[in-house]
Amino acid sequence: MLPDFGAIFLRKDRIVKANSVGGRKMERRGIELVKGEARFLSNNEIQVDDERLTAGRFVIATGARPLIPGIDGLADCGCWTSREAVNPDRQPESLAIIGGSAVGCEFAQIYSRLGTRVTIFEAAPVLLNREDAEITSGLAEILESEGIELNLGAAVKGVSMDGENKVVHYEDGGRLVADEVLVAAGRVPAVDGIDIEAAGVAVETGAIAVDAFLRTGVSNIWACGDAIGSPMFSHVATYEGTVAGRNSADGEEGTAVEVNHRIVPGAVFTDPPLASVGITEDQAIARGLDVSVGRAYFRDTGRADAMGETQGMVKLVAGADGELLGAHILGPGADMIIHEAVIVMGSRLGVDALLRPRALHVHPTLSETLARAAAAAR
Repeated sequence: MLPDFGAIFLRKDRIVKANSVGGRKMERRGIELVKGEARFLSNNEIQVDDERLTAGRFVIATGARPLIPGIDGLADCGCWTSREAVNPDRQPESLAIIGGSAVGCEFAQIYSRLGTRVTIFEAAPVLLNREDAEITSGLAEILESEGIELNLGAAVKGVSMDGENKVVHYEDGGRLVADEVLVAAGRVPAVDGIDIEAAGVAVETGAIAVDAFLRTGVSNIWACGDAIGSPMFSHVATYEGTVAGRNSADGEEGTAVEVNHRIVPGAVFTDPPLASVGITEDQAIARGLDVSVGRAYFRDTGRADAMGETQGMVKLVAGADGELLGAHILGPGADMIIHEAVIVMGSRLGVDALLRPRALHVHPTLSETLARAAAAAR
């Protein structure tokens, strides 16, 4: 018996609403919320619909929008993005996903488990091509084992209509008919439509240009998050929002805070999740670094065995001096376990910091897999 599609998304809406900072919450914090389409009139004045507002300082946090590639016929046929996929008006019988990104992999698994036939098209030879290839290969095997069809190294050439269905045309004359097409080809900074040029703010390679303090070239305007082309994670945007807010409110000379992107973890919320921080083995080799690699598998961990979730592995990349350069995890709890590696890397403690007696891991836990990988890397 398949899950109740409608009930699942209603539950999602309740959770999102409960965790959102809405108008009432902002008012309780003394923040006035003005809803509408805003655009700059100058560096100290904006217009929101029919209302003009002035301020001495501004922070731009307009986020990002889904990238719609210029695929022949796609605009005419229409498509879903992550916005429609998370708020569907129906359950498609079949779904073609263009892009093996985090969004593509996450929604592929969601809809497949809800009973939709799912096919992913990815132009690169691997999923999540910025992640460690060994880790993403494991994720690909998991997705395929669940019935998701992967067409890797298959660039989509066009989309057309066949009655009510959509047809995806890909390399070498390939053709797939699907009920709906989801584009998951990445995101781009949302800087269009706010008349940013009226404020004198510079845009470089599609993103708002800022300095280390998140200040634009205009002295009273700051920007943060996806709009400045930062790593597009909500935790990065939240962190930058705190820095931009502090600097814009109290950013006098000598007290302003620099933004720090040295250690940026990320996660893909598949089941099991994938999480990483730092560089991959291939990136280390390309840089000519002398590294050692440690691997450990969840199948060898008592807690994972007891949970019945033994898929995946931990892979650590360490420098010749023992510095932890990268951590890559696919498996149960990966999005939580990764934070041990984040702390080690952020504090420059080295891979030995994950080993006994400095780090005595509770048994039986999933984190023991990280310690085993650290021992192998050492």
